Amino acid sequence: MRRGLLILALFWLTGCAGPPPQTHQSTQLRMGTLVSISTFGLNQSEHAAAAGAAFREMGRIETLMSSHRDDSASGRLNAAPRGAWHPLDGELGALLERGMAVQQASDAAFHMGLRPLVVLWGFSQEPPPSQPPPMEAIAQWRTLADGHLQAAIQLRKTDAGDTEIRLENAAFGLDLGAIAKGYAIDRAMHKLLDLGVSNALINAGGDIRAVGNKGGAPWRIGVRHPRPQQVHPQVPPNPETVVAAVETTTPLSMVTSGDYERFFDYEGRRYHHVLDPHSGAPAAQGWASISVQAANAELADALSTALMNLSHAAGQALLEKFPGAAAMWYRADGERYKSPDFQGEWLI
Repeated sequence: MRRGLLILALFWLTGCAGPPPQTHQSTQLRMGTLVSISTFGLNQSEHAAAAGAAFREMGRIETLMSSHRDDSASGRLNAAPRGAWHPLDGELGALLERGMAVQQASDAAFHMGLRPLVVLWGFSQEPPPSQPPPMEAIAQWRTLADGHLQAAIQLRKTDAGDTEIRLENAAFGLDLGAIAKGYAIDRAMHKLLDLGVSNALINAGGDIRAVGNKGGAPWRIGVRHPRPQQVHPQVPPNPETVVAAVETTTPLSMVTSGDYERFFDYEGRRYHHVLDPHSGAPAAQGWASISVQAANAELADALSTALMNLSHAAGQALLEKFPGAAAMWYRADGERYKSPDFQGEWLI
């Protein structure tokens, strides 16, 4: 829904005699984006079997949680009456509980209940929008939503230990696009690990999780430049220009959010798909790209969206609430910041 593409460079350098272990890669469409799974040290059939299992796991998560599918658990909840309690699938309930921790810590800068607002702006629709929705429609949404953001999604446990959900009013419906993809990556990686794969990288349109290495060589990840025209203004911009590089031989989860994937320019202003729950409009903090590293892709996914809606100082304060989380910020005007413990370096 809303993510910065990372350009993955996979290569093997060796001076050993004989054929080296191979890096294999498979790509499928999942969660509305192209997902690549790379492994090292497996033969082709082993890789195909492991990657296939991981892709099936991501498909299962999509069936359960996609807000774009009427037959998903999220879709059925969105069609149910507001103000009433409804049973939740246990896995979905657990994800919502974890997401609520980020929502509350960020003062709703990250929010999982914005489905009606997402539909109003239409960034996921075909054809994509070319101008903002009527201001009257945004004002109507804000009238319903204001004062209810933190209580928009309510969860409770039944006497039997099951989880139930209540959506506050018509302003809210589940849209898990800023957390479910990260969760699906985590589940896919767990599937690979369960199958004995110890060296792998999953890249879901910029959402990354890596384990192991390539025979001692690091996995190498490039963060796409959100404004490549700034690099060489006199020539056509190269969309594959990278602004930062990350090398890792240890477990890593990283997600990038940006204003350059789903957007339109209207009357001199850029409107993009990362929405601010407080304004009802796209985030307006001036960030072109924010990459977050965290304990898992699910958390990095949620935090990267929250940071798009926060100032640099507020974003730093939020990261401090989640030990191990770090970020790299790039403003549309070229100003940039990096957490001291962010694993990676600026290239430009």
